Amino acid sequence: MNKMKNQIWPAVAVVAVLAGLFALFTAGGDSAPPAGKSRPPEPPVRPDVPAITLPRADGGQFSTAVFKGKSPVLVSFFATWCGPCRQELPHLIDLYKKYHAAGLQIAYISTEDKQTVLPFAKQQSLPFPVLVDGDGAVSQKFGAQSIPTTVVLDKQGRGAGASQGYSEDQLDQIDKLIGQLLKE
Repeated sequence: MNKMKNQIWPAVAVVAVLAGLFALFTAGGDSAPPAGKSRPPEPPVRPDVPAITLPRADGGQFSTAVFKGKSPVLVSFFATWCGPCRQELPHLIDLYKKYHAAGLQIAYISTEDKQTVLPFAKQQSLPFPVLVDGDGAVSQKFGAQSIPTTVVLDKQGRGAGASQGYSEDQLDQIDKLIGQLLKE
């Protein structure tokens, strides 16, 4: 029983952190200070996120740890059968094309098997790696219970933003966030 508790609490903590990030990310900022008063900008509070290391559908491994200190990473949890994921995909490809030369990395993660995701990746001509989370452990740690779930990590590998579902407004926010992270 204690072993199960020890396995569940880290997942609960990550889910709670992501829920907080989601609330901050979708809230659109905080309220203005009272009239006549100004306050200095506060540095963003960004929780540490465990490094993601998963097999690539096309062979090899991918780890976000490689990019720590160098590049922001957009992590998107998807499924090949998911309609909203398919709607989101062209936007992710556009973000990659727009920001990859400046350092953006994208990790596209599915719990489906390699035989399902690899043909999908080839058919879609994906320019970024598709990762296989066969046992769903990474998806579970990130609270990706609905898809698509998107998490943006800053250059230090900390959570900078998250969203669930698909909407162009959310993707516009992600685009702005990535632009800011690349300047840091």
